[in-house]
Parts: sequence; structure tokens; C-alpha cells
Amino acid sequence: MTKCIFNGLFMNYNESTGTLTKVEESDVQDGTVELPLGVKIIAAKAFEKVNNVTLVVLPNSITEVHEDAFWSCKNLQEIRFEKKDTGIMIQ
Repeated sequence: MTKCIFNGLFMNYNESTGTLTKVEESDVQDGTVELPLGVKIIAAKAFEKVNNVTLVVLPNSITEVHEDAFWSCKNLQEIRFEKKDTGIMIQ
């Protein structure tokens, strides 16, 4: 597991599997989270209680979004896909 920085956002990320495992609320500055190309999987509760996120932009590399990935994100209004026909599996 690696803690990496992308556009000022700290993320717990497993580079070998492309899995985003955790985003901390304190690292989300303007309400928008744009995930980098290469993230394939958003793990369950990766955004747990990140209440200041309002928009998440998913890269074309996303293939799975696990159940409760955005659990208790009270202000999340939109999840945007960079590309429409992604073939994403939502668990």
C-alpha cells in the first residue's frame, strides 16, 4: 500500500492492483476529487465519511466501484465519468 499525492490529494493506493483504498476528508480542499488515470478499483468505504466532497471525477481506467465506496458522503452530488462507455462493474 502506498500513500500518494495527486493534485494535492493524499490517497492510500495499491499500485500493483490499481486499487484506491482510502481518501481522507482533511485532504479534500475544494470539494472536487479527480482520480488519476491508472486507478482501476475503488475499494469499499474508500471515501467513508468524506463529507466535504461534492464531485468525484473517475478516469477511464476505472473498472470496479465496490459497495459502499462512497458511504456516508453526505454532500456528494455528482460522480462524473471521463468516458461514457466504461464497462464498469458496480459491486
